[in-house]
Parts: sequence; C-alpha cells; structure tokens
Amino acid sequence: MMLRSLFLVGLSMVAAAWLGCGGDGENNAAQIAAGQALYTQRCAYCHEVDGAIGPRITPRILRYYKTARSLYNYVQLAMPYDAPATLTEQEYWDIVAYMLSTESLLPSDVRLSAETADEVSWVR
Repeated sequence: MMLRSLFLVGLSMVAAAWLGCGGDGENNAAQIAAGQALYTQRCAYCHEVDGAIGPRITPRILRYYKTARSLYNYVQLAMPYDAPATLTEQEYWDIVAYMLSTESLLPSDVRLSAETADEVSWVR
C-alpha cells in the first residue's frame, strides 16, 4: 500500500511538472520551443513561403480570433491544410502557444492548454 502511495505521489509530481501547472508562474519557454519546431515542420510550408496557400501569421490574423481558445479551435479543425485534425491535442496547443508568442500575446507564466486557454484573451 505504501509503495503504491509513493508511486502515485511521484506520478502526480511528474505530471504537474510536465503540464507546467497552468499559470502558476512557471515560464512557458519549453512549450513555445516545441510549438516553434512543430510550426516549422508542419505549418511553415504553407504560411511562411512567398506565394503559399496560407497567410503569414501576423497581428491582424491573430487578433481576428480574440482568444487562445478560438484560435486553437480553428487550427485544430482546419490545419494542417493538407491533413486537418491529424496532430495531437498537445501539439496543437504548442503550435498556438508559439503563434501567440510571436506577437507577445501569450503571458510568459501561462502554459497554454484547455484549462488555461480562456485566460488568454487580447480583446479589451
């Protein structure tokens, strides 16, 4: 019984560290770096090349969505253009975190997730 309790405590500590504990003051640099790598691999070929299918990620594009959740919902449903809804939930959150960070729309102490997305809004 004690071994099981220790295992569960350890597991919860690992999960808390991995999830970043939401907006508790931890920096989200690792999530943004993961999102940048995914964006480069899965998104840039349509959004960063002259004459590409998708628009470049700009403040105007990002501000259209008004919240992290609305941006996530669109990206998860429609992207990548050639294979929509094929990434994991976490991969989509990481990409959205990176996109928002490029325009300083993501507070550095928020690890973007379904639980924290409603905290991130740039409309006043």
